[in-house]
Amino acid sequence: MEALISKSENTIKNKLLFIPSKLSKCSTYENDQYFICKSPFKTSMFNIVWIKGIMQESIENELSKIVNIFNPLPFALWIGPNTFPTIPEKIFNNLGFVKEANEIGMHFDLKFLKVSDISYNSLSIIEVKNEQDMLKFISVLEVYDPLVRDYYLNVLNEINSNSQPFRFFCLILEEKPVCIASLFFYKNYCGIFDVLTGESFQKKGYAFKLMIFLMNYAKNYGSSHIFLTASSHAALSLYTKLGFARLGNYECYEYKR
Repeated sequence: MEALISKSENTIKNKLLFIPSKLSKCSTYENDQYFICKSPFKTSMFNIVWIKGIMQESIENELSKIVNIFNPLPFALWIGPNTFPTIPEKIFNNLGFVKEANEIGMHFDLKFLKVSDISYNSLSIIEVKNEQDMLKFISVLEVYDPLVRDYYLNVLNEINSNSQPFRFFCLILEEKPVCIASLFFYKNYCGIFDVLTGESFQKKGYAFKLMIFLMNYAKNYGSSHIFLTASSHAALSLYTKLGFARLGNYECYEYKR
């Protein structure tokens, strides 16, 4: 199980690192204690630090350095199941961090994926290939953060979609974008991210249908396992219904300006 947790954590970490390492306006930095993804956008969605492990006696000093690196931008700080030692929450509180989420890691072994008989009827699922498709994807995501538009248009314009490990998808109902998600392929594993449904379309089974499609896509691509994280009860319930099992815990803190 520990080996599988490490594979999951590496998939999630590499997902966070990949796009910023390719975009001209973004940068990445890595040392033995953490890696950093920095963008010019004033949002913690694209400014991220992942803690690998910090010496106990230098935790506050290193976290203060990270705050200065991102200054004046807000950023998210992730702690995975293999981060050591455990950092006391009071240290984060003293430095001005706010706990954003407790994320539950989950996994699915694709050899157990069954043939689905789900009917999509008037629904269609598109893979983002051009600006028109990307704008549909963005229209769902930007409700949560209006700064995503420029970032994802840069992704489309600067990264060759045929050679990169990301895939973006949008479920369409009567020409309206309803639900989105993205896949990230790492070695023979797949991570599912950004599973979001427009507010007026929630609790109608659209995310479930999109997930079934994505799980089949990942299997056909050659992946052996799918990894993801869930922070809400609704997400945890959805993924459990789909057959995902729990796999490690993650914490996300935010430093706001």
